[in-house]
Amino acid sequence: MEFLENLPNRLMTARELSDITGIAAGTLGNWRSTGRGPAFLKIGGGVFYDPSDVREFFMSISKLHATWEGR
Repeated sequence: MEFLENLPNRLMTARELSDITGIAAGTLGNWRSTGRGPAFLKIGGGVFYDPSDVREFFMSISKLHATWEGR
């Protein structure tokens, strides 16, 4: 997950996160509506992601996947 190294040190919009990760903005929206995906903030009607939350989410997926493959 090389993209984790390219995250800015500021809040990102959903579009920015989509561009960085390659995950469609619609998928991010689905994740938000179903309680999955990285934590997000709603500020003034906009959706923002903290890079530390994004890293935490994707690292947890990576660990879960590694655990599952180890079975």
